[in-house]
Amino acid sequence: MKSTTVCRLIVRMFFLSLFSAATAAASPSQVDVYEGTVELPVYEFSGRELQPPLFEHSTVEGTYPYPQFLRPYRPGGPEKRSFRAVFVENEYLKMTVVPELGGRIYSLYDKVNGREVFYKNDVLKWSGANPRRAWLVGNIEITGPYDHHTLTINGEPFWFDRVIRHPDGGASVVLSSIDPFFRMKVNFVARLTPGLAAMEIGVFCYNPHDGRRPYMFWINAGVTVDRDTRFVYPMTRTIGHTTAEVAGWPYYNGVDFSWFKNNRHMLGVFGIDIYDNFLGAYDYGDDYGTFRWADRRVVQGMKTWTWGAGERAGHVAANYTDNAGPYIEIQSGRNVWDGHYEWLRPHTWEGWREWWFPVAGIGGMTTTTVDLSLNLQVEPDPGGRNSEVKIGLCVRREIPSARISVTAARGEILSVTADLSPARPFGKTVNNLRADSAGLSRMQVTVTDAAGDTVFSWNRPDLSPGGRDYTIFTEQLERPTRNPGEMTLEELVLDAETKIKEMHTQSAVSQLRRALETDPGYTRAHLNLGLVHYERGRPDSALAHLRQVLDRDPYNDEASYYTALSLFEQGDTARAERYLYYIARPDKYYSQREYLLGRLAWHRGEFETAAGHLRESVRANGYNLSARNLLAMVFTELGRGGDARRELEAVLEIDPTSRWAVAELSRLAGGDSLEARLAESLGGQAQEALELAAVYRALGLHERAIEVLRMVEDGRREVWGTPPVYYYTLASSCRALGRFSEAGEYFARGRTSGGNLDRFPFRRESLRPLNEAIAHDPSDPVARFQLGCLLYFLERREDAIFQWEQGLRSNPGDFSLQRSLGMAYYENGYGIEPAAEHLERAIELNPDHVRTFTDLGFLYSREGQFDRQLTLLRRALERAPGDDRIIEGLIATNLVAGELAAAESLFTSHKFEQRHRDYSLRDKFRWLQYGFAAREFERGGYDDALEHLRQAQFPPSNLGVDDFQFQSAPRLHYYRGLVLEAAGRDSEAREAFQQSSTGWDQLAVDRDSWNSRNYYMALSLEKLGETAGSERILASMKVFASSQLEYHRRDHRSDAHYLLALVHKREGNSAEAARLLREAVRIMPDNLGPRFELRRDVPDPLPE
Repeated sequence: MKSTTVCRLIVRMFFLSLFSAATAAASPSQVDVYEGTVELPVYEFSGRELQPPLFEHSTVEGTYPYPQFLRPYRPGGPEKRSFRAVFVENEYLKMTVVPELGGRIYSLYDKVNGREVFYKNDVLKWSGANPRRAWLVGNIEITGPYDHHTLTINGEPFWFDRVIRHPDGGASVVLSSIDPFFRMKVNFVARLTPGLAAMEIGVFCYNPHDGRRPYMFWINAGVTVDRDTRFVYPMTRTIGHTTAEVAGWPYYNGVDFSWFKNNRHMLGVFGIDIYDNFLGAYDYGDDYGTFRWADRRVVQGMKTWTWGAGERAGHVAANYTDNAGPYIEIQSGRNVWDGHYEWLRPHTWEGWREWWFPVAGIGGMTTTTVDLSLNLQVEPDPGGRNSEVKIGLCVRREIPSARISVTAARGEILSVTADLSPARPFGKTVNNLRADSAGLSRMQVTVTDAAGDTVFSWNRPDLSPGGRDYTIFTEQLERPTRNPGEMTLEELVLDAETKIKEMHTQSAVSQLRRALETDPGYTRAHLNLGLVHYERGRPDSALAHLRQVLDRDPYNDEASYYTALSLFEQGDTARAERYLYYIARPDKYYSQREYLLGRLAWHRGEFETAAGHLRESVRANGYNLSARNLLAMVFTELGRGGDARRELEAVLEIDPTSRWAVAELSRLAGGDSLEARLAESLGGQAQEALELAAVYRALGLHERAIEVLRMVEDGRREVWGTPPVYYYTLASSCRALGRFSEAGEYFARGRTSGGNLDRFPFRRESLRPLNEAIAHDPSDPVARFQLGCLLYFLERREDAIFQWEQGLRSNPGDFSLQRSLGMAYYENGYGIEPAAEHLERAIELNPDHVRTFTDLGFLYSREGQFDRQLTLLRRALERAPGDDRIIEGLIATNLVAGELAAAESLFTSHKFEQRHRDYSLRDKFRWLQYGFAAREFERGGYDDALEHLRQAQFPPSNLGVDDFQFQSAPRLHYYRGLVLEAAGRDSEAREAFQQSSTGWDQLAVDRDSWNSRNYYMALSLEKLGETAGSERILASMKVFASSQLEYHRRDHRSDAHYLLALVHKREGNSAEAARLLREAVRIMPDNLGPRFELRRDVPDPLPE
C-alpha cells in the first residue's frame, strides 16, 4: 500500500474517532446557517476582448453577447481576495456557497472523514473551457440551459442567493440567475437536512417568454483523482463525447476505461443503457468515493470526463490549478447527452431533485439509495465448500438496531443487528460458505429499522443487467442511420426536428424544404419552418408557413398560437386575438392563450376581463408564474389587495427569487425590508435591472421601469461600469412619459459610456431604446455601433450594415465601426477590397488590436492573396511576437506554399495556449505530417512515414490541442494502413483499416458525415473486402457533393468540389478529379486538402 494512502487512512481514523465521540449523544437538530468570508488567491486577466464575437471566421472568439478574457494573467501571480460566503452546516456536512462565483457550490466538507467531497482548487485559475475562456474547474456546478460551463467571473452574470428555512429544520441556499442566452429563469438549490449526510440539489427553470426555448441541464461535479480512482457507473453501453461512437463499457479493445489510470488520453462518454439510479467515482486507495442518486426515469443522463493520466494531462492541469492536482468530472444530466436539447414551452417550467454524498470505508460501491450505500462482493467456490460473501454498508443517517439480512438460493447467509451510523461504516465477511454459484444466486440484501420497516432492499442480478434498460431516446442510437433518400416523409421531418433542437438549424431547414418537394402541403414541415422563422424574428415568413398548416389542419392549436404571436409582432392585435380563440380549452397552449388574452385586456384597461382570463390561465397551469404575477397586478388595480398578496405568495412558494413578485409585493405591502430584498436581488447590476424593467415596459408601466432601473443607477457594483443600453433604456421610458429633458440627459450619458461593456446588447427589447437614441442624436456612434451589433446578432444583417455605415459618416475615426463594417462587408459578399479598406483603416486607428490583423490576414488568405497576408502578419508579429493566431496564420501560409520545413519550425518553436474543442491548429499539424509522410512513403522510408503519422495522431503537448482517446480519424488511419501494407505488415495494416472505418454505419445525413475525412472510411472498407458498405458510402457522397456544388457558402462549395474530386479519383477519372481539385482551390484558395492533393503531398496521390 502506498505511504500516502496509509497516511490518509490514519487521518480518516482520527477524524472518525473524534466525530464519533462528538456525536455520540447528539440528535438531529436545526441546520446552522451563517455568513462570513473566504480568502481565495485569484489570477487576474490582463484584459478583455471588447469587439463582438459576431463573425463566423473571426479570430475574435467566444459566444455572443459576452466578450472574452485575455491572457496572459497580470504579472505577480495570484492575489488574495476576500469573498462573501454563505455557510450551511449539519452534523455531517458543511456547505460553502460563494455567490460571486456563480451557479456552483464552492465546497462540501465531509466532517466525518475530514476532507472535501468534491475537487476544491487551491487557487482561482481560469480554464478556457467556456465561451469567455474563464471557467473555474472543480466544485459542483450547474450547466445550462445553454451548453456551457459556468460563465460567472467577478460576479457577472449575477447569481442572487437566498436562504430558505424548512419546517424539518433544514435549510436551502437558492442561487438564481437569468440565463443570458435563452433568458430563462434558473434556480440552483442546495439543501442540507438535519441528520442526513447528503446534499440535496434541486433545479428549477422557468420560461417567461411567449415562445418556446431550448434547454439542456447538467450537474457537473469535479472529483479529486488518483491512480486508484474508478468511475462507478451502472451502464454497459455508451456514446462518445465528441465521436458519437456507440461502444461498450467499461471494456473497449480489451482495456477497462472505468479506471482512471487506464485513460492515457482525454475521454468523455455518456451512458445509454443506464440500469440503476446512481453514478460516481471511488478511490480504492483512499477508500473514499463521491456519488449521486437520482431517479433515472427523470434524470436520464450520466457522463464521465477525464483529461487522462498521460503526460498531456499534466500540461492541461497547469492551466487550471497550481497545486491541487488532477481531477475528473462526474456529470448528471436531465437529458441523455450534452448536445441533447429539448423544448420548454412558453410559461412552463422544468425541474428535478437529486442527492450527492460521500461513501467511505466500505471498499467500493455496488449500489446505493439516498439513505444507504452497499458494497457486496461475492466469491463463489466452484466446489461449493469455501465461498465468501463480503458486505459493507455506509449510511447517511442514524439507524439504531438495524437488522441486516443476506439471503440466497441456499438460504440465509447473514442476519445481524447493528447500530448503523454515518460515523461508522459497517462491514462483515462470511467465510467458508457451502455453496457454489447456483447456491449464491437470487441473493438479496435487506436492511430494516428497529420498527421493522424496510430501509433498503436490493436483489443482486445473476446476469449482467446491461444492454437492456434503454429508453426510447437511447435505443435508436444502436441502430444504423439512414440517408434522406431512404427515409419516409415523416422520418425526414422528424429527423429535421431533432436537428433544430440540436442547433443544426440550417441542415434542418434543408431537409424540411426537401420534404415539401414531395408533399408541398405537409403540415409538420410547414409548422417547423414557421416556428424557425418566428424565432428568427421573421413574422411574415412565419405566417406564410403557418397559413399552410391551418389550411390543411385548422385544428392545429400550435399553429394558431404561433400565428397569433406572429400577428402581434406585426402589430395586428385584432387578428392575433381572433387566432387565440381558435385554441381549444384542453390544449397544451390553453393556459398561454388565456394569459395573452388577459394581457390584452390589461392593456385595454379592462381589469375584470383580464382577471377572468388570468384566473383561467392559472387554473390550467398553476406554474404559469407570468399569469400569477399579472393577475396580482390586476387584483391590485381592482382594490383586492388580499387576493393580490395570495397570488404573489403563491409565486414565491414556487420561485422564492422571483423579482417581479417581490417588486409587486413591495408596492402592495410597502416596507423597507421588501424593497431591500428587491434591491439585493438586482445585485446593483444594470443587466438584472434591465430584465425586470423589460417586464414593466412591455406592460406600458414606464414609471415602474424607471423605479427599477434607478435602484442600480449608482453603478457601485458594476465591475465594468454601467453599459450604454442601460442609459438608453432609462431615456426611452422617460421619453414615453413625456419627460424629454430627463431623457436627453440619459441619452447623453449613454453616448459617453461606450467603454463600459459587460455584455453586448442581446435583448430584442433593446431595439426600441437604441433606435430612439439614434433618433435623438443621429451622430451617436455608441448607439449606432450597439444597434448594429444587436441587429447582426438577430440576423438582420443588412440593417446592421446600414447602422454601421451611417455611424461612420459622422464618426470616421471610430475603430469599432470600421472593424465591424469591414468584417460584415466580407461575410455578406461585398468583396475583399471594400472589406479590406475598412479593416486597414481600423488597424490605423488601433494598431494594438492584434485580432484585426489576424482577421484581415485570414480574409486575404481566403482570397488567395497570400503575399498581402504574409506582409500583414509580419507587421502584427512585431507588435505581438508570441500571439498564437499570428503564428497559426504564418503556419497556414507555409503549408499553402508547400514549405513544410518552415511550417514545422513554427510548430516546434512556439508554445500555444490550451484549446478545447478547437481543431484548426490540430488539423494544420496533421496536414504537415501527412505531407512529410507522403514524401517519405514515395522514397520507401516506411518507418519514417509511420513516425510522421504517429505524430499526426498524437500531436506534441506544446500545441495545446485536445488529446481525445478515440476521436475518429479515418484519413490518418487509412494512410497508416497504406504504409503498413507497403511495408509488408499486413495484420497491422488491416487493423489500421478497421480503425479508419469504425463507425461508418453511423454516418448521418449531413456534411458532418459526407466529407473528405470520412471518404477514407469507404476506401478502408474496400481494403477490408466490405465492398457493399464502401459503395454505399461513395454513392451517397457523390450525390451529396454534387448537390452542394452551387451552395451559397464558398467553404462548403469548395469542400463539395474536393469531395467529388476524391470520388472521381477512386473511380479512375483522374482528369475530372484534377479539374475539380483546381476548382476547389479557385473557390477557396486556402483549402489545404485539394492543394496537398494537387501537389501530390499525400500518400495516395493522383496518377500522373
